[in-house]
Parts: sequence; C-alpha cells; structure tokens
Amino acid sequence: MSTRIGLPNMTSTLMTYNFHIRVAEAGYAFRLEYHPTFELLYCWEGNATEYIQERPVPFRTGDLLLIKPGVKHRFLNQAAGPVTFISIHFDIDDPELRKKLIAARIERLSKADTEKTMIPRYLEQIESVIYSCILKTKYGGEVTDIPLSSVDKLAIQAFFLLIVKELTVYTASVKEQDGYGCEEQHATPYETKIAHLIEDLLRLCAQDALTVQDIARHIGLSRGQCTKIFTKVYGMPPRQYITELKLRKAKELLVRSQLSVEAIAAELRYDSVSHFSRQFKRWTGLSPLQFRPKHLPLSGVTDASS
Repeated sequence: MSTRIGLPNMTSTLMTYNFHIRVAEAGYAFRLEYHPTFELLYCWEGNATEYIQERPVPFRTGDLLLIKPGVKHRFLNQAAGPVTFISIHFDIDDPELRKKLIAARIERLSKADTEKTMIPRYLEQIESVIYSCILKTKYGGEVTDIPLSSVDKLAIQAFFLLIVKELTVYTASVKEQDGYGCEEQHATPYETKIAHLIEDLLRLCAQDALTVQDIARHIGLSRGQCTKIFTKVYGMPPRQYITELKLRKAKELLVRSQLSVEAIAAELRYDSVSHFSRQFKRWTGLSPLQFRPKHLPLSGVTDASS
C-alpha cells in the first residue's frame, strides 16, 4: 500500500515589461498614460506624487503602488530632492489570479502596510541581483539596459512572482476586513477604450452643458451601456465622476484663485450661487467661504450658503 498526493499541472506565465529603476530629480514629471498591463511601483527613497485618474496619491519611501490595466496615471516629483523607485509592468495569464488583482480594492500600500508582508524582503533580493549585475557591467551612470543572465532573469521572476502572491494575499485580507465579497469583472480592451472616451467627454461635461445622454448619443451607445462600461473601468457611475470633477475644480479655484464665489459658480455652470454654495456644503460640510483660506486677499466675495 502507498500514499500519493497529486498536484495539478501548472502552466501559468508571468510576463514583465519595461522593468527599470529610476532616480527622478526634483521637478521630474512623466506624462499621462495608460496601458493594458499592471504596473507596480515601489519607492526606495524620496517623496513624490502619482496622479491616478487625476487623484493625487502620495508616493513615499517604502510605499508600493499597484496600477491596474487601463487606468490613467502620471508621475510628478514636487519634492526638493530626488526620488528613487522601481517600476515593473507585468501581466499574468492565470485567469483566477488576474481576476483577483483586477478586483483588488487597493492602489497604494503604505510603508507600514508593506512591512506587514514579505514584499520588502523579496524586493531586497531583486535589488541584490540587479546590483550584482551592475557591478559586472561597470555601470557608468548613463541610461542603459543592464544585461541579465538566464539565471538572473529566473531569480528576478521568481521573487517578483512571490511579490504578486503577497499582493494577492494582502488584498484578500483587506476584503475580509471590509466585508467586501463581490469581485469586479475585468474590462476588455474595447471597454477600456470606450470608458476613456467617455471620461474625456465627461471632462467637457463638467464645463459645458453636455449630459451623459448626449455623450451616449455621440459615441453610438445607449445611456445604460455607457454607465455600465464606465463604472466597470472607473469604479463609479458617470454622474458621480462629474460630481468629483466639479468638487475638485471648486476646491482648486477657492484655494488658488481670487475669483469670487459667484464667478466660481458661473464657471462650474451652476444656475445660481446659492445652488453652488448649498451643493459645496453638502460635499464638504463647509460653505465656500469657510473652506477658502482666510489669508487670501479677495474683493467683492459673498457667500450664499446661509
């Protein structure tokens, strides 16, 4: 008699693209982009900002960012000194694992969160392999691709696959804590393209009199289809996205401009200053004048929220 424990055949493939380490000096900015693969960013040292769907996300020493396929993002170093980070674009063909990463509710792990996992140790192993290769090539500080042996590539992929595993386990634990059980469907490349087109038009909608129905008619889809596709990619319906655009613009104008509340209401296409003030207070709990910095020199400003 014998005992045999069998394991399933495993053929999953991890693919990495545009894997690089960058030292970005103060003022460095990288253009708005999106791509069909995941991107992992890890900050080794420094302080910068990653704008994800135009939302500023802090990126500090020890932080890790997970950017999903199709998500628009850009990078800006507004700090006084350089920031050093690693960037890895990757994809994995295991459908269950890919679905879990797509459905993950996280986009940023702080240093404290990351240190709860094995990720820093695996990154140290990757760093060790890369550093060894740099020494062999007598790297002189110019932009270049470091040659890797087959063994080096295998080691980096092995450690990175373990990082993906840690991310998956961590996101599962976050779901359990939040009581979040449903998983989002993965958007196809066509749906991602349509969602980005809708998003571009919604930005016009925030300033003009366009409606979601107008946008749907313009691109040849029903309003329901537009809402479904947009929500699938951006995680919120178009109307909520418009609201967030208006709130962000209102805050920016109140803090950075000398426009009166009446002028801001008009720029955001509100039919009256009282309507804008009531809506702003509903969003933030403060009236526009209460939100505005007291030191900002203004003239002719009134507040119609009362």
